[in-house]
Amino acid sequence: MNNGKTRLRTLLLLILVPAILLTAGVPVSAAGHYDRPVPFSDASLPPEGSELIENGDFSGINPFHLYTESDGSASMKIVDDALQVDIGNVGWVNYAVQIFYTGFQLEHGTRYLLRFDISSTVQRDIDVLFQHNGDDYQTYYYRQVSAGQKRRTVELVFVMKDPDDPSPSLCFNLGCNAGAAPGDAVPHTVCIDNVSLTLINRGETDGTGQTEGTQPLPRPPVGTELVNNGTFSVSTPFDLYTGYEGSASINAVGGEMMVDIGNVGQTHYAVQPFFTGFQLEKGAICRLRFDARSSIPRDLEVRVQRNGDDYRAYCSSWLHIDENSRSFEYCFVMRSDEPTPSLCVNLGRSGDMGPNDAVPHQVFFDNFSLTVVGWSDSAEDNDWNMFTNLGSAYSPNGTNLVVSIFLSDPEYQWIWNENDVRTAKKHLNALSIACSWISEQARNYGADPVFYYDWSRYPDLIYETTVRVSALGDRLSLLYAVQGFIHEQIDTKALLTRYSADNIVYLIYINTPTDVWYQAFTWPMRRSRYVVFPNEICILYGRYIETPSIVAHEILHCYGAKDLYKPDNAITQEYVDYLSAIQSNDIMKKTTYDLNWIPDLFSEVDAYYTGLINYSEEVERWGLGDSDFIS
Repeated sequence: MNNGKTRLRTLLLLILVPAILLTAGVPVSAAGHYDRPVPFSDASLPPEGSELIENGDFSGINPFHLYTESDGSASMKIVDDALQVDIGNVGWVNYAVQIFYTGFQLEHGTRYLLRFDISSTVQRDIDVLFQHNGDDYQTYYYRQVSAGQKRRTVELVFVMKDPDDPSPSLCFNLGCNAGAAPGDAVPHTVCIDNVSLTLINRGETDGTGQTEGTQPLPRPPVGTELVNNGTFSVSTPFDLYTGYEGSASINAVGGEMMVDIGNVGQTHYAVQPFFTGFQLEKGAICRLRFDARSSIPRDLEVRVQRNGDDYRAYCSSWLHIDENSRSFEYCFVMRSDEPTPSLCVNLGRSGDMGPNDAVPHQVFFDNFSLTVVGWSDSAEDNDWNMFTNLGSAYSPNGTNLVVSIFLSDPEYQWIWNENDVRTAKKHLNALSIACSWISEQARNYGADPVFYYDWSRYPDLIYETTVRVSALGDRLSLLYAVQGFIHEQIDTKALLTRYSADNIVYLIYINTPTDVWYQAFTWPMRRSRYVVFPNEICILYGRYIETPSIVAHEILHCYGAKDLYKPDNAITQEYVDYLSAIQSNDIMKKTTYDLNWIPDLFSEVDAYYTGLINYSEEVERWGLGDSDFIS
């Protein structure tokens, strides 16, 4: 990656600073931490022998929920004190019909017994799993059980080997799987009863998370490349799996791997190129990169997973490709040793394909790379150790750093001509107004914030980089590329120490023309499992770069502020409708396109969600969710 020292030094010379030499960030030698920062306290734990499922005999209300997608259709009801799931269509993936239970917790090193009765009007297989309820939906335990017309009792024992999870889910996947392919699955009914989850005992693993009696895998050096010949210069190191009516062939053609697909089959993994022959060690921070294109527009899934048993995913993402080659980048952290993983691409039937859409086509890959870039459990060099589990921006009450990164991608570059310099000046003006406005609003609630942001005075707060991924493409891929640059080129800990700062936010500027309308976004790291590094990042495009109200809106997200123009897990639709009815000018409801000031309102609700106050009458009156600072 290019740290842009020379061009940014020129930019600073052009903007008020005659004698500043911009130095590159100092690379750090290790990075993020994926484990949950706050384990359960003893006071919150149920005793051994506790039953964790409420009303699992369905004698009263139904404690389970129903989820459908990918053409799956079903309904559920209680009949004769049992849960009856009437399935009209199993859809295209195993979770296209899913019933799930939440409201319990799973503890690291604890043994559980799951017991239930099950039957089905047709003979079929059902996937039973415990997973995280959101983000990456990490699977903790998976088993496939068979069901037929005769009711049977199933008992499954498992040990939670992953970190504590306060919000898991118990799922029964009733969609398309090996026992119910789309062409075979007629409408049918599955009945489930007497669901019980018992905490048997604690203390099943040692302090490292390894099962007793096993030895951790040896660690390779940082920078180790795990994919042999990912440039496909001679042949392809990938093998090919096909099933469920999928048909394809793979070859190395012109320095690319070409997957020639005749039939996408009946499931998303009916066509799957995969690479094995490597291992992944607990604590490894891994970076996956590749280029992809397709002769027809389509979706695909890329996964790093266990090669067998429950096929647990360690990294998984769906992405869209077409005839234009695009670069993708992902990061993930291994939370346990995996001696037999596989890197695979699911090119079978995806959710965007109808039965008549998937014509024969070709998908091309190049520059496949899976690299160990650091270790997450080094106590002296762990990015997460600098912060709480709310990420790199806790609350604006304190000393705050705002770092500007000018990012170029294959389509939009900063070339620092006269127009680019003018745009950068407008950015600095908008940033100045935004930081001053946030400070003023916070002081109204008794806070005393200080912001360092002016890179014309503080040259270690400005950087430039070029990435291979598209800034207008897959957001997660862009996020990981930016996080990788920050990790490798900016010494966050040194910046915090130098300014005696409490919080740090990174603003990323994409040089799109003003007629390219692409919405600014922030990906808050607070409490997120779907993240390797804790840095709070805002992505700003084109005209958003120069608009103070939008810059302030995105920065406030980093401190926990919620969007008030749409409902989420904290904001109700009723409150959104209320704000619309009164034409609220709350900055988290609407922003104002004015280059010189911010006329918007910073409300009591905004102060509550950014940690400036601990109680809000408005939040209580409308039944809104707790702020991040409460739990």
